[in-house]
Amino acid sequence: MCLCFVTVPGTGRPFHNGATAQGAIVDAAPKNKTQYRMPLPWPEIRDKAIAFSREWQDAESERAEAQSFWNDFFAVFGVPRRRIATFEEPVKKLGAKKGRIDAFWKGQLVVEHKSRGQDLDRAFVQALDYFPGIADRDLPRYVLVSDFARFRLYDIEAGKHSEFALKDVH
Repeated sequence: MCLCFVTVPGTGRPFHNGATAQGAIVDAAPKNKTQYRMPLPWPEIRDKAIAFSREWQDAESERAEAQSFWNDFFAVFGVPRRRIATFEEPVKKLGAKKGRIDAFWKGQLVVEHKSRGQDLDRAFVQALDYFPGIADRDLPRYVLVSDFARFRLYDIEAGKHSEFALKDVH
């Protein structure tokens, strides 16, 4: 499992399987804001990712399990979710509509989670609907959508996305 916002120190390049994550920097807020040092070495992250994928392989219900899922997801990297992200962040959408972002890491990431088998394209569109209500300084670079079984990470600035299945982690 590789996340594009985990970078090799001093290079800005994403980690890959051959790189070491010890002392890696996770950009908590891009554009010269505070950075968070990832406390775990890559082999430990890999082991935690495998355990995570096994633990969550049968999860299905967004309403029942999404917040626990994301707490465990951030724990894979040794990052307490409460230090960097909030759940159910209220946001105004276009017009008078209001919404809640499933998980929000200001300046870095919006997460939109769905129940297993749901349409991730629709989840991405829903996540983008939140952008008009987010202050410019807090706009994320990444959108991550998931239905437990699949992850799709969009890099908004680069205009690219990648997808992987939870089952592929173990």
